Amino acid sequence: MLLRQLAGGRNDAIIADEIQMDYLIATEGFQGQFKKASLRYEQQRDIYLALSKKSPYIDQLTQFNITLGYMVQEGRVENIIASYFEALGKAKNTE
Repeated sequence: MLLRQLAGGRNDAIIADEIQMDYLIATEGFQGQFKKASLRYEQQRDIYLALSKKSPYIDQLTQFNITLGYMVQEGRVENIIASYFEALGKAKNTE
């Protein structure tokens, strides 16, 4: 909704997580319509994932945390994000 408001001139600016907003801009067809501000929040921000206590996978939570920790340390999470945006860009260019 915020992107539509920004594109329609109802908002002058929005503040959002850069990766999430880049994804929404690409998937919702707003490429090239906005300019990013040069202000960046440089302090590290942790991202959290949650699993319901009622989830059928709750018994695998420890293994999930261990595996995710290794993936972050090895740079695999960053690679997944980069490759996803690369694939998204290629898909958008072929439309």
